[in-house]
Amino acid sequence: MKHSFLVAMPAFVVLTACLPYNPVESAAPPLSIPESFTAGDEVIAEGDSHIGVEPWWQAFGDPTLNALEERALGDSFQLRAGWARLSQARAVAEQAGAPRWPTVGIQLSAGRQRQVFGSAGVQEFSSFSASVPVSYEIDLFNRIGATATAADLDARATRDDVEALAISISAEVAEAYFNLVEIRQRTTLLESQLASNDIFAELTSLRFQTGQASALDVYQQQATVQGTRARIALLDAEVRVAENRLRAIVGVAPGGTITAGPQELPDLGELPSPGLPSTLLMRRPDVRSAQRRVSAADYRVGAAIADRFPSLRLQGSIGFGAPNLTQLFADVVWSLIGSISQSIMDGGRRAAEVDRNKAVVQERLEQFGQVVLTALIEVDNSITGERAQLANVEELERQYETIDSTLTEARNRYRMGLTDYLNVLTALVAQQNAQMSLLAAKRRILSTRIQLHRALGGTWTQRLAEPEPREVRDLNDDSETDG
Repeated sequence: MKHSFLVAMPAFVVLTACLPYNPVESAAPPLSIPESFTAGDEVIAEGDSHIGVEPWWQAFGDPTLNALEERALGDSFQLRAGWARLSQARAVAEQAGAPRWPTVGIQLSAGRQRQVFGSAGVQEFSSFSASVPVSYEIDLFNRIGATATAADLDARATRDDVEALAISISAEVAEAYFNLVEIRQRTTLLESQLASNDIFAELTSLRFQTGQASALDVYQQQATVQGTRARIALLDAEVRVAENRLRAIVGVAPGGTITAGPQELPDLGELPSPGLPSTLLMRRPDVRSAQRRVSAADYRVGAAIADRFPSLRLQGSIGFGAPNLTQLFADVVWSLIGSISQSIMDGGRRAAEVDRNKAVVQERLEQFGQVVLTALIEVDNSITGERAQLANVEELERQYETIDSTLTEARNRYRMGLTDYLNVLTALVAQQNAQMSLLAAKRRILSTRIQLHRALGGTWTQRLAEPEPREVRDLNDDSETDG
């Protein structure tokens, strides 16, 4: 026995020392990260530790938008499904970690046996037993531990996925909300244009009656009025579609109440600081998720390598046994068995599993790099896009002023008989189109700002709490459904 121990101990030490694989805890992205964000040759901003701490939409100062965002984060079907996936991932992680602990059970048995002993006749026996079996695998090479850690990292990555989904949903809510506000503002603008066109039509008709305008002038202005009315006729449907888009995100059925909110698009505040690219990686939950999945895959490589080494299992039981119930607890019965198993030939299955997991690591690493690159590009595009949109709005405002002056001059010249009505009508249509273009440009700036907030991520999502699960109800249940 002593010699066996002396032989086994060095072998165990050698095998333990043959664990060359150390999984990566925090993978570095496979691409170079710029030191700062730039627009052309200009450095945009230095670091700011407060970026994304508070929900970004609060910067607009719109109580209606705030209420819709909070409702969406609580009632969105997409987000609630994400929370359910997180619960599944946590359960899987708990299952993966269960083998770290002994398995304990209880066994109760009772039996009656009849046996023939030839000339001795027939004898009958009774047997009763109660025992507690215990089994435990000693994790010599961290196979179980690595598997459990990988599952835990997957669960944490799923939490990051939920947070990334929350950011996306918050951006979708804002986009849908401001789209609705823009349609309402466009309605107000078209109604104002219609009123102005009606006045022009009346004035043109009066001038025609006094011989100062031609029938062509009247027809042209009437056509302008009719065109404006035709555009207004479509707006009710646009409002309904926009409201339903918002309802779909928030989780409200068609016809459900959607607060009206303001009738005009808000003014933009200052451009939020994007901070440093290096801090962006920690603010973006999708980046964190991709990074964790690299580590999870790497831990599974370690588990696959450990699976090629021997496994040590202990099995035992303690209990009682007797031929009758009255003597059941008289004698204690116990057993303890230790076993070591090692695969000698498996056709290369375990080696192939190691190779497969290493390939998964490479796949996850490349995906991680793509996510990081996408995050950096999204921020860069949003900053560049907002600056371009601001310049576009400034030019459109100057254009509108010029067209407005042109309309005034054309009207004055028309009154004096120095030009025909076509010049007035052309300037009027140009002015109204410029108003619409300016409104659309302001909406595009808002969209760019929303996308910038989305690209910057934020830590506010880490404060999100899981909702209570919904009750599964029978379709024939007449009780009121949730929501």
